[in-house]
Amino acid sequence: MRALDPRSSNAVHLMLRMCTDMEPVFGMPPGPQHIDVFLDELARLDFSRAYNVACAATAMSAEAWHALLGRAPARVVRSIVARIRADGLETEQTFALRLRPHAAFRESEAALLQEMQERGVQPGAAWEIEVARRRLQDGDVDGAATAADALGDFEDDRLAGRAMNVRLAVAVARRDLDALRRVIAAGIDRGLQPPLFALRAIVDDRLSRSCASEHDIYQAVEAVEAVLGRDAGSMVWAVAIESFLTRSPSAGVVSAAYTEARGRSVPAERSLAATVIGALVTADPPQLDAAMAVYADHEAHLRAEGDSPYQSLYQTLLAACAHTGSTTTAVLLTEDLRAHRLGLPRHLTREFILDLMRSAADHESAFAAYSALAACTRLDKDDYADIASTYISLSTPASLLPPADLVLDLMADMRRAGFSPGPEVLTALLARYSAVGAEGRARKASKSAAHHAALSATVVSAVRDIHTLLRLDPGLVTDVTLLTALMNAYSFWGATDDALAVWDELVERRPRELAASSRAAVAAAYGPAVSVVLDACGHARMPVRARKAWKWAHRHGLVNARHWAAWVECLARCGLMDEAVRVVCEDMGVAGALEPTKDVAAILLKFSWANGDVRRVSERVRERFPQWWHELKRLVETRSTKE
Repeated sequence: MRALDPRSSNAVHLMLRMCTDMEPVFGMPPGPQHIDVFLDELARLDFSRAYNVACAATAMSAEAWHALLGRAPARVVRSIVARIRADGLETEQTFALRLRPHAAFRESEAALLQEMQERGVQPGAAWEIEVARRRLQDGDVDGAATAADALGDFEDDRLAGRAMNVRLAVAVARRDLDALRRVIAAGIDRGLQPPLFALRAIVDDRLSRSCASEHDIYQAVEAVEAVLGRDAGSMVWAVAIESFLTRSPSAGVVSAAYTEARGRSVPAERSLAATVIGALVTADPPQLDAAMAVYADHEAHLRAEGDSPYQSLYQTLLAACAHTGSTTTAVLLTEDLRAHRLGLPRHLTREFILDLMRSAADHESAFAAYSALAACTRLDKDDYADIASTYISLSTPASLLPPADLVLDLMADMRRAGFSPGPEVLTALLARYSAVGAEGRARKASKSAAHHAALSATVVSAVRDIHTLLRLDPGLVTDVTLLTALMNAYSFWGATDDALAVWDELVERRPRELAASSRAAVAAAYGPAVSVVLDACGHARMPVRARKAWKWAHRHGLVNARHWAAWVECLARCGLMDEAVRVVCEDMGVAGALEPTKDVAAILLKFSWANGDVRRVSERVRERFPQWWHELKRLVETRSTKE
């Protein structure tokens, strides 16, 4: 149990299994020493669980209870002390641990000392060490120094180490570097290694005097080496680089210092690699390639040691990839992450995917980044919805529109994860296709018209694939909004026959919609479809089909103000200007029809130029709508000026 890697949360699960298996499998019930090791590790990772295990145990050693007490939050301190006292395990160490502040719960030194005397417990080394620590935490440096000076030399290495740490903390608080060096030297003679905060104080002292280049880092490291009497390891180099960065951030200096450390045979251990990588990826601009070189060194070191990297290092690098749009690097990192059997928190995975998509060069690389990262954790339905929306809206010079097959792959991933994509994803994709198609219509006479025509065949093929899938896959939910988006996409990319086939599906579907929804809800759902079919017929110059759709919509009570405008525009596009004028000036407002609006009248003037009927149409509009003419005539005057 002690041989297990304490850094891994899996260690706790294996320890628990070992404790559980000892009696039924090996005929040997777990002893106090097994419980001690297990609880000490569990308390570090999950105190509440460790506390519950301890309370249920029939027997616990003083060491196990003290391990819990040392990490206990304020709410359970008294109950742990009561259990220790009930089991007759109360010692000086119990009172020393109670002297430590537990969140907002603080017991006074005087009260605890009096209680010790009442219970016949003599204060000793553990108590005196905690007294010095408490005074230092309270800002009483002189009182802490007095208590630290009173500490003797201890034969027990643990007590000696704790006493040394208190003396070092006092020296740091007093900024007494000479005393710091003496305490470190005495500890080394005793075989005790100084804590990192003491070495950091030496580094900070050196860099506070000069912090201009990488040579200052070298001298700070060498100052520590002079105290230690040996070469500094990766931790000291990491501390020196961190201290330098707080004073003078410079990616160039960090790179030079790292190169120097490696040249001095310092291994690329976690502390050094994480510090250097963090500095490089947060530089302006980020030095991702240099950071990946350090990562490669770190990976090589870990392989040689048979160790695994920490998840946080991957998070740092993936965040940099997302910031810089380095999707290829992100995919490689994710492959390593999975090879090491490490995962990522769901919220971070989602953020990385979205950021990488937004900065990707094209849809293929964006999808590759999504696919790699999605394999590292389980995404939820909202995550998939955000990812699909971001992917569909992505547009780059190299990739204008999202490929339908990749969107369908994303939907398949959602279904495998147990979520129904619903019609919203494909509706959004088709709406994106329609939006770009609309831009192409407006640019027919521009230089980009040829590019739009070349793209048309690809998009129409993709829309047809979607249409086929909707017919064949019963798992895909289809609604009126999705079919309307499908028809619109066909229309904007010139596939009018396909668009009208979808309209026929909508006509055939209406009775089923009425059986499931109210008449008002069906009318609201079909409203956009009527506008789309009229627009498609108008651009394709198909007045017969347009008239048929218009009559059907009228017959079923689906016509509103927008449809009248669409109908007038459709007639005008088909060259039926006389009929368009008659609809606006005579039919509208009669027999229950909607009253004409200024916007509908403006449609007549707009298309009169294309049909060569400007004068006649203008006169008719002025006679019929004199109240709007002072505004509508500007359309004619503006166009005349341009001509």
